[in-house]
Amino acid sequence: MGLVFGLTFVAIAVQAILLEVVLQAVGGPTWWAGLATGALLGLIGSAASLTHKLFGGLSLRAWGLEAGSDIVGLASMGLVLGLFG
Repeated sequence: MGLVFGLTFVAIAVQAILLEVVLQAVGGPTWWAGLATGALLGLIGSAASLTHKLFGGLSLRAWGLEAGSDIVGLASMGLVLGLFG
């Protein structure tokens, strides 16, 4: 279980670094840019994962819960980066 948590931590750190790079590329982090960029990246990632869930036989409800969590998580991360970046 430690490996799962460790890899999750690494994945979230990579997401935060990449989100910061994108925010710097679009003109510097502000709270609004961070929130919007994070939400957009979460939406893109969630849309991309839809095909994996459908071909894996999982329900749309399960995908919706995971997608919503990803969108809210990245939007929140972008907001924090925008506020303190």
